[in-house]
Amino acid sequence: MGIGSGIREKRLWPYWLSRLLRFAIVRSMASHTTSAIEQLVEVARPTQSLSRDDARALERMAEVAKHTCRAATQRLLVAEHGPCLQSCAADGTPIMISDRVATTLPSGRFVRRAGKASHEFLVVSEFVRSAPFGGSVSTAFNTCDPIPLLNGKSVDRIFEVCRSQWQSLRQQGHRGGAIQHYCFDRAGISKLEKRMRQWHAFVAPRWEGDDVNGSLQGELEWTLVTACACHDIHNSFKWSLHRELGDADLIRDCYIGVESVRNSFNIILTFLGEWVAASLTIGAQWEDDDKQRMRLVWEALHLDSEVVVMLVDVLQLVFVDNHVCVSASALERTDIVGLVITTLMSVRGFKRFADSRWLTVGPSARAMVAASLTGLQGFLGWAKQKPHVSGYYLNGFWRMKTDHMTFLVIAALCSVVPDTALKLVMADNRLAMQVTKTKRLFAPKCSGCPKSLRLCGRR
Repeated sequence: MGIGSGIREKRLWPYWLSRLLRFAIVRSMASHTTSAIEQLVEVARPTQSLSRDDARALERMAEVAKHTCRAATQRLLVAEHGPCLQSCAADGTPIMISDRVATTLPSGRFVRRAGKASHEFLVVSEFVRSAPFGGSVSTAFNTCDPIPLLNGKSVDRIFEVCRSQWQSLRQQGHRGGAIQHYCFDRAGISKLEKRMRQWHAFVAPRWEGDDVNGSLQGELEWTLVTACACHDIHNSFKWSLHRELGDADLIRDCYIGVESVRNSFNIILTFLGEWVAASLTIGAQWEDDDKQRMRLVWEALHLDSEVVVMLVDVLQLVFVDNHVCVSASALERTDIVGLVITTLMSVRGFKRFADSRWLTVGPSARAMVAASLTGLQGFLGWAKQKPHVSGYYLNGFWRMKTDHMTFLVIAALCSVVPDTALKLVMADNRLAMQVTKTKRLFAPKCSGCPKSLRLCGRR
């Protein structure tokens, strides 16, 4: 192989080893079906942080699912030709992967190079629900590995990839009433809908000569294309902060500031106790109105109810003039320093900041605002004076000025409604079955909105 030529290496397990692993996992999970389902539901929750063991368990379950879902779908379709729904969804996403290149110099020396590269992949999924005559409703799910979009992500390329992965109900042998549902984001959805309808109309004559409902095949198939509700909800949040999210410098500085604190968490663990002991003092006694106001603030920032009780009722904690102020009765407690440290650590749960990912900006902004209200800036300014504290990561936090904190406060509050809606849809997107739950969740959050906006929402 000459200079400049190369091949991309791929790390593939031997076929027999992968088969053996798959068999062992299936046997293990089959003996604990209930616990496996519960574990899958647990690790799949929105905004769930996975431990290393959970991540490995999720990878094993995903490997099993890829090879068993197709068989489950086939078993579902061989039942009587009763009503059947197939819901297919696809979404493109960039994934960072390792690229490896191997070349040989004229001298025969073998050279290898590796690096990170971002590639566009298409993630597809498929749900099938069947209701055989006289039987119970059954549901199956099917997915596969992310598919690389080697020829770009235009509408035609996405359509080609989707049709190569999805077999329609008619293609799989179903001849009863069929609903073909497709879900995409709104980028090119009109053209994708047109392509899908054209494809179904083109292949429909193939099934008209069958013995089962032959001449009625076209009348018994409905094609429906809808936009992804999760994308719509996330885009509504981005539109509400159009000016701020359109400021690339502002978003970059917020990202750097949040990541600086996350990467400097060892400083908080090391010096928080010393700082609390040095800055703890008696604050003004709170009236009932003060408690109610601060309770609303902490609840708006989605702090745990027990932490809110500690901040408001037990400690009456507030950060004023570089001092951590608590009530006189709280300061008399023998465990006051440990109690304040525990409370502050409960508040400072810093989340990753990414404006392009669901359920990231809101939780990250709320964590930063809550930490700032309890003295984050004062603590970091005090800690950086320590001779052994490195500013390699910490210095990035000081890029955040008043404009950045204003943006985080706005994002922390206005993201509450879309974040709640996203969690609801990601947990169960059958909104028609959750009308009561939806009203219960959103009524308190929209109670302060003008009446005109609430009326528009009802329409």
